[in-house]
Amino acid sequence: MTAKEIFDRVKKYGNSVETTICYLHKPQGNSCCLDEKYKCSKISQKSVLDFDEITKEFCKNQGISPYSSTDALSYKTDSLLFIEIKGWRQFIKYHSTLTKDSILKQEEKYNLNKKLEDSISVCKKIINPNAFVTDDKIVYVLVIDTEVKQQDARVQLLQNLNILAYDSSSIYITISEITKTHLQQSVKRPIRKIRVFCQNFDKTLNYNII
Repeated sequence: MTAKEIFDRVKKYGNSVETTICYLHKPQGNSCCLDEKYKCSKISQKSVLDFDEITKEFCKNQGISPYSSTDALSYKTDSLLFIEIKGWRQFIKYHSTLTKDSILKQEEKYNLNKKLEDSISVCKKIINPNAFVTDDKIVYVLVIDTEVKQQDARVQLLQNLNILAYDSSSIYITISEITKTHLQQSVKRPIRKIRVFCQNFDKTLNYNII
């Protein structure tokens, strides 16, 4: 099966309506992307499925304990995209003092590897497992809502200072480094893994980076 065929089959199983990452990014129940006060100018147009909801329905139908799952499922040409969305701005908002250790500990709580493996398992059970795409056709996309500007990305992180200055540059650089490294190291399956700023999600797809 192609990535699109898998997407369509999963969509049909969950009787799902296509949505976007903006609607799925809901810290504390409200999509910060769509809040009039904070609304950004780059609302995503890329269609995705709410894979959390599909997984919940699958587990309920099977009478089994809940699986972990990625937030969304999508596709691009011949690639099947498993998408996890993390709202670091909300985390920053409620932590007046941040350290590299606290950011790393929070990132590890997300258990990205289990979310991917459970999501693949659910997809295989919905469709014919023998018809599922091979690992080279799977892309794990970690979407975050903090951006590091190009000039900031070249700044060397302080190795001996654990407490971060409370400014967006130093915090965002740390989050960028930790999320990128953790994604690459924690996910064991030999697939493509990409971390992207939410406002660049569509552009990343359109420019064939995925």
